[in-house]
Amino acid sequence: MSKGKSFLYGFFVGGVVAGAAALITAQARNGNVLKKTRCNLHKLENIFGDLKSDGKSLKKQIAQSAKEGLQIAKEVAADVNRSIQAWQLEIDPNKKNLELHVKEIKDKLTELEDQIKKERN
Repeated sequence: MSKGKSFLYGFFVGGVVAGAAALITAQARNGNVLKKTRCNLHKLENIFGDLKSDGKSLKKQIAQSAKEGLQIAKEVAADVNRSIQAWQLEIDPNKKNLELHVKEIKDKLTELEDQIKKERN
């Protein structure tokens, strides 16, 4: 049994035992004690009902928040993906231009090496 349930059962049993002890040792008339006990029992039932209702409401809110969080995460991921694609499109012309310049430099170096070899021979 989980700690939370054990605590609640212990709390409830302790309350019942304390109530019984109070009834046994009470100096008031039985009718008055029973009336107060019924009233307190009704209040306790209302409190437990409210706790149950609040727990269900909290559970729904947590589930809804988790759904919304997941949706937001998906939207952010899609936005990041679109930004990366846009950035790649922006740099593509520069990338091609740089590749062309590198090829030209390699060709000129090869040409220069050939020319140096011819001059040595």
